[in-house]
Amino acid sequence: MTRDPVLVLDVREPGHDRTQLEAADEDVAELYPGYVVVVACVRDLPAHDAAFRRLAGLSQLEGVVLVATGPLNAEDGGSMLRTPAALRSIGVTLWVGDESGVLWNGASHRAVERTEEVTLADLLTALRQPLVFARVHKAVSQIPHQAVSPGLDIEYATVPDSTLRLLRVRALRHLATAEGDSGGAPAGSIGSAIDKFLEGHQAEDPATLVQPGSALDRARAASGSALTAARNAVDLLSRPMSLVRRRLDPVAVFREAGDALTAYLRIAGEIASAITGMAAGGPPQTAKLVDAGLPAPVESRSRDLAAVLEETVEAGLVSGRPLPGLAREAKQKGNELIRPDDPALRGGFDAAARAAERVRRTPRFTVWPFPMVPLLCAVLLTCAAGAALGSSGVVVGPALVVLWIGLLHRLLYGGPARAANATRLVLSVVAVAAVGAAVGHKMRFLSPPEVSTLPASLFLGLLLAAAAVTAAMLAWRDAVSRWTACLPLGTASAAHRDLVATMNRLVTERWLPITGLTRLADSLFTVAAALDGVAKAFAETADQFGPGTGSVPDSSGSLTLVLRQDLARIATDVLRPVFGEIAVDAPLTGDDQRCRTEAREHLARYNHHLDHRGITVPPSGRTDDEHRQALAGQLWHESAKSRRILLAGPRSPLAQLCRSRDLRLLSFDNVTMVHFAPPDLPDPALNPDYELLRPGGNAVGVLRLVPLFTKYVRQAEEIQPEET
Repeated sequence: MTRDPVLVLDVREPGHDRTQLEAADEDVAELYPGYVVVVACVRDLPAHDAAFRRLAGLSQLEGVVLVATGPLNAEDGGSMLRTPAALRSIGVTLWVGDESGVLWNGASHRAVERTEEVTLADLLTALRQPLVFARVHKAVSQIPHQAVSPGLDIEYATVPDSTLRLLRVRALRHLATAEGDSGGAPAGSIGSAIDKFLEGHQAEDPATLVQPGSALDRARAASGSALTAARNAVDLLSRPMSLVRRRLDPVAVFREAGDALTAYLRIAGEIASAITGMAAGGPPQTAKLVDAGLPAPVESRSRDLAAVLEETVEAGLVSGRPLPGLAREAKQKGNELIRPDDPALRGGFDAAARAAERVRRTPRFTVWPFPMVPLLCAVLLTCAAGAALGSSGVVVGPALVVLWIGLLHRLLYGGPARAANATRLVLSVVAVAAVGAAVGHKMRFLSPPEVSTLPASLFLGLLLAAAAVTAAMLAWRDAVSRWTACLPLGTASAAHRDLVATMNRLVTERWLPITGLTRLADSLFTVAAALDGVAKAFAETADQFGPGTGSVPDSSGSLTLVLRQDLARIATDVLRPVFGEIAVDAPLTGDDQRCRTEAREHLARYNHHLDHRGITVPPSGRTDDEHRQALAGQLWHESAKSRRILLAGPRSPLAQLCRSRDLRLLSFDNVTMVHFAPPDLPDPALNPDYELLRPGGNAVGVLRLVPLFTKYVRQAEEIQPEET
């Protein structure tokens, strides 16, 4: 159990504090810290003597500060403060004659003004700081009668109530409603966090996701090899020399590639159906799937899952993401995990099926009008030129006709497929070649005598034959290029790769964690319900504060950040039992009503903290953080009073907690000054004659401890317990 380092017991009225004081003994010593402040009326001090004696007997007690309130007792026509003898060895007394006090500079006892700015409550706030308590106790202990009158001034790093109230309502409403939430899946969302968590099941080498030699592995390898063979066949067919070389039938190769891709798709589809069926609660098929080639499922990682969910939810809330948006993400991801037909997975199968069907259906091989029109022109010209070579033309011309018919027959009937209108085109070639040869034969007498010689005719004939072969090869390459451009090989290869990636993802995200997949989905649904419950509590609390409209000064945004951060941690605290159940595989009992009730209780405690300790002091159990420190630094920077307090000396006007007529009882000799400020006060200006204490809290203050004249203080005689 966490307890305050300084215990304050106000025993002026009957109640819990008085009961605790009267019950002080070694049996309950663990309830008491080392420092205790007791607030009691001066007139009641004798009645508490026995309780003081038992309190002083506690072994772990290091010091007691008795704050005696009210006017001094009248004795022999004068005033007298009788300090308890039981506290002689461990306690000191601070006499507060008036809980409000008077503004006094230590000089004249007259013409002082009563002040309400500083009260007994502020003194107790200072004494609750262990460093301040220890310094006060030490200073007063050095005075012979150990009794002083405290004067003080104090400044709190606070935000105006209206501002704090309005920004609190806005922060609650922001986190409680989905307004302003993008509704997408930003980086750091629950969906992406779960995806990353599931990736942790994946092996470093994706190839190990399928057992070597299994049916799935063989089908995958066969599909990849067949598509590679089809691409190689296309590359070979596109070469010009393929016009005259023997080659594989490309249609058969493409059909084999389509069949192999279909076979891989079929076995992959069967495995996917079995996995999604199991994920949706269907009968287990683990042995069948392992035999098909999948690795064995891994054990669930419940503790890691709980840590991921807790970290993601808290980070999302601290960054300003509303509770309903996070709840929606959790529900969506849970539904995705158990959905029997995931569109993201189904897309890979559909694309592969379409690609396989297209690969089996080869496109038409068309050569009209290109490249046949230019090619017929070449036929006409070369045949005419060959037949015009004088007496040799009767041999060269017909030879070129036969060559052209052979080449174009190969082009039209020996391509990837029979060319459209191949017979008509062959007859056209025969006709054009014959016409060209006939025209050349008529023009043979026009040829120069030099070309009619045998060597010249032979050379020119070979040159024309080479031109015919070159033209046919170029036409072949053009026709085949046009045909291959219509082939779906690129699409089929991409579909094969996508199908492999889809299967790897299916195995990673669905199969390997299959033993805990339903539990994972249920965990997400439970977290979503809890987030919805907290959102309802936040909305209800905001409604109690009012509409939350108006303008407030928060230019730096520090106050809003602190409020959102505190509320985010409240939400995380409420959800922590849910995360605990997830971590240990316990039954998931989280529901929105329980979380709604707990969130309202947390908010009530938080609102009480803000009302009594302020926004700059971290709630109980929380450490300080950069946003809260920045807010406190901003508030201190704007406070001129804090600088004046830290420069105060004994003669500075401070509120002395007594009546004006009581000032004559005070001796201004041996006055002690105690200055204190929180660590987040940057570069304070300090009276060089004094040391600055740096306790926690949210207050800058100064205490002036003025001793009473010795004649006004007496130590009461200790009342011994009656012997029985």
